[in-house]
Amino acid sequence: MKIAIVSLKFSPGHTEHLCAYYQMFSDMGHNVTLYITPEYKKIISDIDNVIYIDNFKAILTEKLDLVFIYNAAIDNMFFARLCKKKNIRFVYMLHEPNQKLSDLFIEKKSAYKMLGAEITNSITCYYSDKVLLGSQEGMRAYEARMKIFNKNYALFPLIFRDEYDEKLSCTREYFSFIGGFSAAHACDEFIEFVKYGLQKELNIKFLIATRNHIQNVLGDKIIQDGIQKGQIVVQEGRSMTESEINGFYRKSICVWNAYNRSTQSGVLPNALMQGAPLLVNSKGAAKEVIHDGVEGCFVSIPHDNAEIAEKYQYIKAHFQKMSQAARNLFLKQYYYKGNEKLANQVILH
Repeated sequence: MKIAIVSLKFSPGHTEHLCAYYQMFSDMGHNVTLYITPEYKKIISDIDNVIYIDNFKAILTEKLDLVFIYNAAIDNMFFARLCKKKNIRFVYMLHEPNQKLSDLFIEKKSAYKMLGAEITNSITCYYSDKVLLGSQEGMRAYEARMKIFNKNYALFPLIFRDEYDEKLSCTREYFSFIGGFSAAHACDEFIEFVKYGLQKELNIKFLIATRNHIQNVLGDKIIQDGIQKGQIVVQEGRSMTESEINGFYRKSICVWNAYNRSTQSGVLPNALMQGAPLLVNSKGAAKEVIHDGVEGCFVSIPHDNAEIAEKYQYIKAHFQKMSQAARNLFLKQYYYKGNEKLANQVILH
């Protein structure tokens, strides 16, 4: 098959998934091209057949059997409709199905963006031949609120290449927040725990790595003091390379994944890949794959700082065993080579 893997909006957090799909379909013997926006040039360097585009119509100059869209973009709905007219199979990976009204209140100022995304996602799903969801939690949300737009949907996990380097020696020393700094990811709760840990002198070092600008957070007196004393390391305000991100995971004793709202998380498999156990929401999608006390630890929602500290210390005390369990789970659940048969069943047919 001639396959186009497409991202019509720059989304650095999805870069590794795009590359994994490219590698998987190529390994399966298909003719694959990655069509992405020019912003990806600075972070993608190891894909042979990549074309940078500003307009999706340029993709249709090729005779295609499958268009696979990976992340949300306004142009997706127009592209899907055009593919439908041209009888080109169109598969859409939907990351966050329509959210409840209560979720919009959590997002505060970002709510209007979510509402716009719901409209474009709904129309894109309507014109798609197949919609994919990344977790059982996502499946349930889709069935509750979006099934009306397209009844042809299936579960397909987030997939990755394996970028773990056994020869790389890193000192594990941080409790890390890596990824989008948002209310859905419980960023405020993490910062509250950072301040709690510093004030209680728990001897925990923290790392924050996000492309978001968080100067308003860093202006807090307690946070500033922690940075000056080397108790907090911060990388913020720009997109990071995969190598940089992998390095942050490799330096982590534990990674924050106790999100307020998420039907899936790219942080979770990335942490597992690099052998970093996680703290996860005991009621969220992560509980579908994480076993409490094995690859990570559950914490309750609302968050309790004393409980978080206790679970972090448990992970630190059992790190070697939990780190290996995390690696094993990644290879079983998220490594692209283990999902080729499923891809043939639910994406290609």
